[in-house]
Amino acid sequence: MPRTPLDLSAGVIRRRETGVDMRAEIPVEKLREKQSEAAAEVLARAFHDQPSGRFWSPNAEHRMRVLRARFLRFVRYCLARGEPWIAAGREIAGVALWMPPDAAHMTTEDEREFGLDQLSMIFGEAAFGRYKPMRDLLGTLHDRDMAEAHWYLASIGVEPSRQGTGVGGGTLTTRVRSCRRRCISLLPGYNESQERGILRAPRFQDPRARCGAR
Repeated sequence: MPRTPLDLSAGVIRRRETGVDMRAEIPVEKLREKQSEAAAEVLARAFHDQPSGRFWSPNAEHRMRVLRARFLRFVRYCLARGEPWIAAGREIAGVALWMPPDAAHMTTEDEREFGLDQLSMIFGEAAFGRYKPMRDLLGTLHDRDMAEAHWYLASIGVEPSRQGTGVGGGTLTTRVRSCRRRCISLLPGYNESQERGILRAPRFQDPRARCGAR
């Protein structure tokens, strides 16, 4: 089924079909602390069936339990150090965790403060043994490809039932347009993707696409 175009305005994703405004609006806003667990749950469901997750934990129940705990820690870190954005409405439909240049790489102190030093226990020995080499490789590629100051899109996920409806792309585009309207200087942005073409909008196809900086 062909995708319908999006009308992206300030803080709103509005779907259009055959030129008619369907008024299916989704507010895009910064995540609040009380929404942390709900955001982590969305990210866990979004990533549950990704190839990498099935590799480090073939057991679906174990994988979901680990993802919930892992993403809750990342969401809290982003709340403290970065900019977590959500496509909300009645419930959270999508989550994007943006880290600014001074927090694109987590320090050992950050890992202890936000509980990410506990990942080996949360995963279990066998699963963590498969997960850690992938994490370390992504970190090496990140350092190699983005030596300059940049914004890091650490995670973006959409509720599975809402995937393919423009929520993910709308969450990204709304934020960038907001930065441009406020005449904020632009720095490169970086994201890793497990699926080719996951960032489908032309302005995001290059992993070094320009994103707003504070």
